[in-house]
Parts: sequence; C-alpha cells; structure tokens
Amino acid sequence: MQVKARIIAQEVNNQTRLEMYRQRLDLYSQCNKQMSAIEFPVLVDRCLPLPSRIRHQLSS
Repeated sequence: MQVKARIIAQEVNNQTRLEMYRQRLDLYSQCNKQMSAIEFPVLVDRCLPLPSRIRHQLSS
C-alpha cells in the first residue's frame, strides 16, 4: 500500500514538473516573439533563469 502511495506521489510530482515546464515554455515563446531582435543568450537569460554553468556555456 505504501509503495502504491509513493508511486502516485511520484506521478503527481512529475505532472507538476511537466506543467511547470509547459508554462515556462509558454512564457519563453511569448518572450521570444517580443524580443526576437535580442541575441539568443540574452533572450534565454531574460526568459528562463538558467543555472549559471549552462548560461556560461551559452555565452562562450
């Protein structure tokens, strides 16, 4: 029973994460339309706060 509860909790967690990514992607595409003139790393930085090491790779 406890294992089943854990699996359900995991699925809920995955759904929440998926929803969060979907919203973020939505935000990103809106942002992209507004700021297509700005170069890509700046755009990514503005729209999606990324971990700094990824941001560093993009800008180098």
